[in-house]
Amino acid sequence: MSKKIIAAVAITSILVPFAALAQQPNVPTLPSPGSWTEVKGIIDRIFSWLFAILLVVVAILVVYAGFNFITAAGDTDKINKARSTVTFAAVGLAVALLAKAIPAIVELIITGGRISPRP
Repeated sequence: MSKKIIAAVAITSILVPFAALAQQPNVPTLPSPGSWTEVKGIIDRIFSWLFAILLVVVAILVVYAGFNFITAAGDTDKINKARSTVTFAAVGLAVALLAKAIPAIVELIITGGRISPRP
């Protein structure tokens, strides 16, 4: 019985972020192939998608680590596995933030410090 409850909570925890993303009005979308005239636009869209995907992966890893912490029951192997999962989630978050910052940094380097307004 308790395994069914734990499974239901885990599935709900995984699916709730997707429902929240469904309400977000500014989800990055791919344009039609005819409007891809600028390399900058393509790079911005790729990094926006990477950012969104990596944030979802980080959220899933944090939920998984929390599940391992809760079900560890004093088992040091499970606790260490959960800690390493949290570490990987933090690294994933850092990579996601870098993916969001890299296009702006490259633009600063190419344009010599002038940032063009975002559409």
